[in-house]
Amino acid sequence: MSKKSRYIVGCMTGTSLDGLDAALVHVEGKGMEMRPTYVGMVSMSLGDLAEVLAEMAGGKTHKPIEFMRAARRLGELYAQAVSKVCKQYLPEGKELDFAVCHGQTIWHAPEDEIGKLSWQLFDPWPIVRKCKTTVCYDLRQADLIAGGEGAPITPAADWFLYGKLGLRKHVINQGGICNISTIPSGRDANEVMNGITGGDKGPSNLLIDGVISRLMGLGYDKDGAVARSGKATDWLWDQLKQDAFNLKVEGKTTLGREDFDAAFFDQLMGMWPREMNDADKVATATEAVAHVVVNSVIESDQSENATNEEIEVILGGGGAKNSYLVERIKSIADIEGGGRYRVKTSDELGIPADAREAMGFAVLGAMSRDGISPTLEKVTGAKKPGLAGAWVYP
Repeated sequence: MSKKSRYIVGCMTGTSLDGLDAALVHVEGKGMEMRPTYVGMVSMSLGDLAEVLAEMAGGKTHKPIEFMRAARRLGELYAQAVSKVCKQYLPEGKELDFAVCHGQTIWHAPEDEIGKLSWQLFDPWPIVRKCKTTVCYDLRQADLIAGGEGAPITPAADWFLYGKLGLRKHVINQGGICNISTIPSGRDANEVMNGITGGDKGPSNLLIDGVISRLMGLGYDKDGAVARSGKATDWLWDQLKQDAFNLKVEGKTTLGREDFDAAFFDQLMGMWPREMNDADKVATATEAVAHVVVNSVIESDQSENATNEEIEVILGGGGAKNSYLVERIKSIADIEGGGRYRVKTSDELGIPADAREAMGFAVLGAMSRDGISPTLEKVTGAKKPGLAGAWVYP
């Protein structure tokens, strides 16, 4: 039986492979009445495991034992993170109810010849053993077997984290990929939940990080400092719109590292206009990501005839920590949206941008425990996906 007050840890490693986030969430209430509150979070480096996982996600050949070792090592890191966040933030006298873990996406193949497939590498047993707690994981498979894309799966959680009856909201996650959850402005919670739409819209940190890595050998552009020093143009955004890289984003609801692989960056490096210096190129990549965000919002509103409402846009994920990127999103949204958009970071609403996905997974686990499907037909295309997640116990 589901408890009315629970402490849950959500854990996430995303496509950008920039670290592991574990967020402790206090969930009061059950089912559609649940109210999640952020308690605290820890972030941990993946160390040299990041390189191994990037190779695997890039399709490089590895022996079976190497996948097994990576899964175990990742599970051990998750166990450390769960233990650490509980030690630092779990209130005295309270117990952790369970942990919800994403694992690492190695390959996403929603259009494979035998069906819709996705692989999140993970070993939950180090958490069960070390933390003596229940673990929920593998949350995409129920959706995939029901004909869905298996992603994105956090839009339903965004209703519980950010939703407000009567106000239309777009929640943008700027991880490796930019994805959007659109929460309509209904007056009934169940009606709103059934009306949520979402999908992956284009590259975010994967593009900026990939460009600055190729050009300068840096892992990422801290606070957008390099981009801020350059001169941005719409050149790369124009290339993406024209599908110069043959990404075929139109009509797809899921994107991943496999879409922005070494071949993509090889092609891009050979296309840059000669007059651009390295800082200009990073600024131009950042500008393209800002356009991806704003364009996704405007397209969603136009498709649902929501062009006259005042609308809130919430920026989450690692990209929301890039102040230059946030500035560009706000500026472009103000110009192209005619002043209708109130752009805020997740932090301004009490949820650290870095914690949004990890918190989302904690909520998804609570939904599963309470008998609510974590995925939505209008988002993934699944037909009656039912409950999701595999549960293992101490």
